[in-house]
Amino acid sequence: MKTYIFGHKKPDTDSVMSSIALSYLENHSNNNTEARVLGDINKESIYALKYFKVKAPKYLNDVKLQLKDIDYHKNLFLNEKASIYDGYELMLKKNITGIPIVKEDNTYRGLITIKDTTRNIIRDDLDTLYTSYDNILNVCKGKEILRFDDEIKGRLLVASYRSTTFLNNIKLNEDMILMVGDRHSIIDNRNRYGYISYE
Repeated sequence: MKTYIFGHKKPDTDSVMSSIALSYLENHSNNNTEARVLGDINKESIYALKYFKVKAPKYLNDVKLQLKDIDYHKNLFLNEKASIYDGYELMLKKNITGIPIVKEDNTYRGLITIKDTTRNIIRDDLDTLYTSYDNILNVCKGKEILRFDDEIKGRLLVASYRSTTFLNNIKLNEDMILMVGDRHSIIDNRNRYGYISYE
C-alpha cells in the first residue's frame, strides 16, 4: 500500500521540499511513499526544484476524510427526544466533543457538539422552550403533580420576583411556562395547565 506525503493546501517551498524529503527518507526505510502537493506550486518552489534538479510532486486532488479514518465510540448516541442537558452531560462524562442523535429506530438524525450547545446558549432565544414533560422533570429533578401534555412548548418564565411584584406586573397566558418554587401566593394565583414541583 502506498502512502502519500503532502503539506498544507497552498504549498510553499517549505511544504513542497519537506514532503519530498520525508518521502525520500521513508522510502529508504522500506516504506512505500510518494510526495504530493494539494495545490498549485508557486514560482519560488518551481525555481528551487529546477535548481536542485528535483522532479515536482504530482497534484493530489482528493484528501477527504473517510469513515474508516475516524475514531468513533461504538454504541454511544442520544435519542432525539432527550434534552440538550442530557447530551451535554453525556459529552462531559465521556470526554467527547460531539454525539450522534438517533430516532426511535436508532437511525441517524444528526449530530450535536459542545460547540453547537455553547453557541445556542449564547445566541439563541432562551425564553422559548420545546421539550417533553419528562425532560423538565429530569433536568429540574422534580416530582410530577399533574400532567396534561407530554410535550411542552411555550415561552419560559421563572418567578424570581417578590410575590407582590409578580402578581401586580406579570400577566400569564396559555403560551407561557411558569417555573416557580415554593411561592404559594403565586401558585395559588396561577393560570396554568400543568405543574411541576421541584426543590
